[in-house]
Amino acid sequence: MIFSQPLLKEAVEDCWEKLFYPLPNNCSNTIKHNYLSVNAHVEIQNKIAKLGGMPQGEIGKLLTENKKRESERKRVIAEIENLQGTNNDKLVEQLKEANQEADKYKERLGHLKNNLIQHQKMHERLSKEVSDLNDKISESDPQLLKSRRAGEVDKVIVRLIEELLKQKVEAVGEAATRINRAIAHDKHIDHIRIKANGQMSLFGYDGYETHVDSSAGQMQILIISLVSALAKVTRYQAPFIYY
Repeated sequence: MIFSQPLLKEAVEDCWEKLFYPLPNNCSNTIKHNYLSVNAHVEIQNKIAKLGGMPQGEIGKLLTENKKRESERKRVIAEIENLQGTNNDKLVEQLKEANQEADKYKERLGHLKNNLIQHQKMHERLSKEVSDLNDKISESDPQLLKSRRAGEVDKVIVRLIEELLKQKVEAVGEAATRINRAIAHDKHIDHIRIKANGQMSLFGYDGYETHVDSSAGQMQILIISLVSALAKVTRYQAPFIYY
């Protein structure tokens, strides 16, 4: 084509300009044929201006969305055509009945939710009234007030027992460790630890818990260490027992 060559293209454009421009004085004005109403024409012009000012990415999204809608429209039309000629009246009636049942259950669910909210509010109100009455009774009844204080003291005592037990078992473990180190010939046990639940763990010199089976003599020394440590911590006079 001649327009693929720059020089020829430039020559054709120059000839075109000389032939048709400037237009003669008696030349008619350009007429745009518009078969739309005035309002429709203005609306379309506004849409064109809006699209012209949109970024290319937004226009691409609109075209993609339009394509999806067109595909969905075609799919629905195809389904309607497939259903034409079949007995759909029964199916339509079933769908209507199902819709009506769903509306009934939705309405019933709404009533149940309202009743539940009312019962919850009533429960909160009654619970507050009971709490207020208990407070008034406690304040007016010395016996109940003492009972409440005794309950608080009991909780403190339980916590103290737990802490003391924890400290005592730790002390038993430390004492058993010292005694075992003093009397044991085999040094495979470096540390004895006892938990609050009474569980005992043995640790070697590498710092890791050991699970090696002990001999009869080692078990005797370990038992002696534990009994002696318990007697030392509790200050109970218990003799050493040798087999």
